[in-house]
Amino acid sequence: MPTNKAKVKGHADAVVATDSISLVRFAELLKLRSLAASTQSEYLRYVRKLAARVKRDPCELDETQVRAHLLHLKDAQKYSPSSMRAVVAAMRCYYGLHLGHD
Repeated sequence: MPTNKAKVKGHADAVVATDSISLVRFAELLKLRSLAASTQSEYLRYVRKLAARVKRDPCELDETQVRAHLLHLKDAQKYSPSSMRAVVAAMRCYYGLHLGHD
């Protein structure tokens, strides 16, 4: 019987043709850090969701714009506390580890 992990495996490797260079490099960073495939997939999904919402490369955003996106997810999209923790972790990884912003 297949497990859930089999379904998720490989999705983290999926770099979409429309991804910006910063997202491609972020995907590489996640692989280098040996994060679980599901974590890689979720982190990429959250950063892509931000990029799609603002219609810009997420590396161009400042803290105020990222904070506004997080508030939108919490208030308008009604994300649960656990989902918000995952989104914040993804943003910290993208902006802190990948881009070197504080």
